[in-house]
Amino acid sequence: MEDKREEYAKNLMKMKQCNKIYNGGAIAYIGIFGFIMAETFAGSALVLAGGGLFSVSLACAVVIVLGFLGAYKKNNIFALAAPAVVLLMTIIGVLSLPLFIVSAVIGGLTVMANKQYKWLSEQEGFPMFSYHLKEYDERKARNEIKTEYQEQYEKYKSQSSNDMEVLPDTGDEVMQQKTEVRNNYMDEL
Repeated sequence: MEDKREEYAKNLMKMKQCNKIYNGGAIAYIGIFGFIMAETFAGSALVLAGGGLFSVSLACAVVIVLGFLGAYKKNNIFALAAPAVVLLMTIIGVLSLPLFIVSAVIGGLTVMANKQYKWLSEQEGFPMFSYHLKEYDERKARNEIKTEYQEQYEKYKSQSSNDMEVLPDTGDEVMQQKTEVRNNYMDEL
């Protein structure tokens, strides 16, 4: 029982690490390439012949989308496509090598997190990894957990008897009001 709890705790820590990588990578993509995209888009708006700057802005938007999809869709193709686009833009000479290195590191971390996430998804207790929830599900499956109404029903059933008193048969008489005994007390008031 303690082994399961330790295993769940370790798996929960790994799940939190995966989520940190996903969130950190997405924030880095949005922060870095979003800044470049905004800067080049603003620059292309100021310069009339800004076709080259607009293409850089568009490439940065593609990198942000691919990085985001790689992280949150847990898809390695998207996670590796983002650094590939940055590499292409670096070869063309539009972006610098440090941006490619940052993108490659984020992409590599995302691929490793996706691999670990896939392994975690096959483990028992995924995605919450809470031993208490596991115990609750097992007890519920065995019908040990009863609702409030089930408990009341069993209480009433155990306290009641199956014998009912037989009411005396009075026939088909209908009780009627007796009018012959009448006092005038209320009339006097």
